[in-house]
Amino acid sequence: MRTRVAIPLALLAGLAVCSEAANATTSAATFGELSNFDAFCDVADVDNYGNTITACEGFEIEIEDAYSRDLPYVYWGNRYGQPSVTEDSFVDANNVTHSRVRVTYAAKWIGSAWQVDSTYGSNYAPRTNNVNINSVTATDGHTCVLGSSPSTTATYDTSGCEHFGAVLMAPPGKVTYNWLVPVLDPNTNAATGALQHSVSPVAVPVASYAVQPPPIDAVNQQPIVQAVIAAPPAPPFQEFGDAQWVKVYKRQSSQQLQLDKMMTDDASIPNGSDPAEVEVEWQLLQQANPNPNWCLDANPPLALPCPAQPAVAPGVLEGSDQLAAGNDSIVRRYEFYAYNGGYDLETHEATPFGNVSPPNGQAPDPRDLGDYQGAQMQGVNLLLPLAVNNQTPTGEIGVSYAPATIVSGGVQPYTTTVTSGSLPTGLALSDVGILSGIPSDAGTGLVSLDVQDFSGEVIAVTLNLNIVNAILVATGSLPGGTAGVAYNASLAASGGVAPVTWTKTGTLPAGLSLSSTGILSGTPNTAGSYKFSTVVTDSLAGTASKSYTVAIASGTITPPATCPAWTGSKLEAKSTVTSFGPGYVVVKGLKINYTTCTKLKLNNVSAIAVGMPAQYTAYKDSKGVITASYLEIN
Repeated sequence: MRTRVAIPLALLAGLAVCSEAANATTSAATFGELSNFDAFCDVADVDNYGNTITACEGFEIEIEDAYSRDLPYVYWGNRYGQPSVTEDSFVDANNVTHSRVRVTYAAKWIGSAWQVDSTYGSNYAPRTNNVNINSVTATDGHTCVLGSSPSTTATYDTSGCEHFGAVLMAPPGKVTYNWLVPVLDPNTNAATGALQHSVSPVAVPVASYAVQPPPIDAVNQQPIVQAVIAAPPAPPFQEFGDAQWVKVYKRQSSQQLQLDKMMTDDASIPNGSDPAEVEVEWQLLQQANPNPNWCLDANPPLALPCPAQPAVAPGVLEGSDQLAAGNDSIVRRYEFYAYNGGYDLETHEATPFGNVSPPNGQAPDPRDLGDYQGAQMQGVNLLLPLAVNNQTPTGEIGVSYAPATIVSGGVQPYTTTVTSGSLPTGLALSDVGILSGIPSDAGTGLVSLDVQDFSGEVIAVTLNLNIVNAILVATGSLPGGTAGVAYNASLAASGGVAPVTWTKTGTLPAGLSLSSTGILSGTPNTAGSYKFSTVVTDSLAGTASKSYTVAIASGTITPPATCPAWTGSKLEAKSTVTSFGPGYVVVKGLKINYTTCTKLKLNNVSAIAVGMPAQYTAYKDSKGVITASYLEIN
């Protein structure tokens, strides 16, 4: 998949600083980043079965070393509607546990098709236009929203362009963007109700920021802002990942940065016109594989020790600036370009024609420099003002509500007064501005609040809260089946938040399987009564289960017309019918196929059933050669 990201991808970060000279009631430091960006999805993708994906049906932002309470706002004015915010954890290669937040935008699976929205949550319908990625060029970073028609594309519907964003109130770890594409049925090539990450993630790195206090005895007591950006990671089977060119511009300002300024040609945003803005003119980045035994995963595997040599290009680019006195913000613009030079065939290390860091402002060798890939605008503000967020995630009865930051900035603690409506039972807004709990009542409604910070500043917010019913298994029972006859039944769920995933415990009838979308299908081959349980899990991690009993009856096969008699010597193997299906029966563990009346012979019975006495009879001529055979059912 080719993925393009429009310029600029903007991140706005904020910091509230506490120093010894500040008033004793000042709150502890907080940090934040805000991201809004356009991204284009090319639909030419292939799933694990080799099927061609037909459309992108969602987008996912993965943020490591963060919690859902750190996200006070997520943008949702796109085709996929309001995203879900979920939190989990993972263990890295060093056995260290990390938290992780996923912001998941997804179309809705309605009936048997993915449907997208065109009017902010009220008009879902199947796509009617194919995406033409070849018509796409860069946008201003805030163009691909509902109701727009980018001048650089045919229409919003056919551009493949979407707009995403999230506010993060804590310095994150690794941030990854992935398109979501349908899981296709390997037999029919049709979309199912499940989504998966695209083969290729969005290839624009995200810089990480850290803010440190100055040395105690420093004359300048402004904080030091550090920024680190890394090249794409190396896959397990290579010593190096793909290389990438980057340019960096920076600018300090005495004004607070605003998101709309980072989307336009505002004077506070660096664009390279002033030579003093240039931090890094050109630098080639390439990540090395941290696993010293990477060559064992190569195809074919390479012998130990793995080939290793000093890296030509660095894996990360670091920048560090102390804000000048009187300045309240710093912003960096990162531009990314593809690397078109060569690679070592064994290690995948870049072998550029020219310098990896061209001196004196020179451009890279034209043979090494590829197409523009995208840009990021990232900045840091001092002294965040008191602010509220009215974008709240959907909740579910009985499921822990994804902690949402409703109030930020100002001076903690906050005092909240409900002026209209009421919070759902089980939810509460803490004195640090986080809405959390386990809701026990379903419903949708407006709640108005007045929030006052410790300094006395007051701000109002109205929340539109939506709590859905707990997910339940809606299918009461499953139909029985017949051995040898194709079976198909669908499981349904009610409540919860789609998409859902189905699993099972217990033993299914042999020949049947349960798909992740809740389809029980196959051809059972053994009669009996089978007990098993199904578990359905929704996008908020709500679960429900139900036990089922499916009876598989002993089917019968109506034989063909009576076969002619046979005379001659014969060999017989007597047993019983253990199972059967269309065109075959199993006797003594041997699957015997029959297609005409010359292969099957019934003695005093009209149909075949499991347990009937049977014998396989082979007729030989005078030379001992088998000239005919029958399956005789008595």
